[in-house]
Amino acid sequence: MLDYLNLLSSPTMVSDTDEEILLKPFHHIEDNPGKGTRTLLLQGFNKWFKIPQGQLNVIIQITNMLHNASLLLDDIQDNSDLRRGKPIAWTINAANHVVELAHQSVESLGCYITGKYSIDDPTLTKCSLQKAELINLYAGQGIEIVWRDTSRCPTEKEYVDMANKKTSGLFRLAIRLLIACSSKCSSPPSSYITLANLIGVYFQIRDDLLNLISKEYSDAKGFAEDLEEGKFSFPIIHGINADISDNRILETLRQRPKASGPKYDIIEYLKCNTRSFEYTVDSLEHLESLIQKEMAALEPNCILENIVSKLHVDKDKLGI
Repeated sequence: MLDYLNLLSSPTMVSDTDEEILLKPFHHIEDNPGKGTRTLLLQGFNKWFKIPQGQLNVIIQITNMLHNASLLLDDIQDNSDLRRGKPIAWTINAANHVVELAHQSVESLGCYITGKYSIDDPTLTKCSLQKAELINLYAGQGIEIVWRDTSRCPTEKEYVDMANKKTSGLFRLAIRLLIACSSKCSSPPSSYITLANLIGVYFQIRDDLLNLISKEYSDAKGFAEDLEEGKFSFPIIHGINADISDNRILETLRQRPKASGPKYDIIEYLKCNTRSFEYTVDSLEHLESLIQKEMAALEPNCILENIVSKLHVDKDKLGI
């Protein structure tokens, strides 16, 4: 019989073998990296904060770990087949373990916290800050799933609130850690947080648009994957609300089509009938102008300005 007493009296820890198994899906997605735009943005923000490269690398690592963990959860929740052009790695265990490893990395930043500017919310420690933004991220992911599973189309305002939680959250966490580690901030922390929020929401709306009309996105994630997942993305929300008497988009989302035909029909409807792609680009241009205005109020930052300009969506190039 198993020696329960001896087994349960020993220290509890994750073995190297268990960790290797748990992290295999995470390493799978890590080995197929995205474009690294978040890393470039953090390097751009650091032109203002001027923290040493070693500390910046830790913050970038934390952000990438948590971002990839959130992608693992996204793929499970969306029943996705592809991520960055590769078969997805379905497992929730890897995501949970990576979150804990990222938490340990946040702990390692403790000796760098200067206290001069501290964190923009004085009630938060560096670790409760991480937890707060993870709660935001999971709340954003969760409400998106509720909309999908109940076929409830949100308002544009509800969508932006969701995107600010889900997409801006980790970026906001990174900026707040930069602020906490810096003694060089020349502007109020809230100025940087507002800019981070604007960029995060811009990212999400841009991603929603390209998911439906970009060949590059189709090759990496599958054609019009958001329709197949039944997702209420920004152009889709506009299309539904533009004519609430027409249920064709809602019916297609409920069916979650894998075939290209129904997807092409909805894309054509969004393009020509409700002009939802045009509205989406107009919204992106408005957000871009707000981002540029926020940057102009801070010290000049050519690195960040260059990155933002490269994210610009050209209506003519997309054929909108």
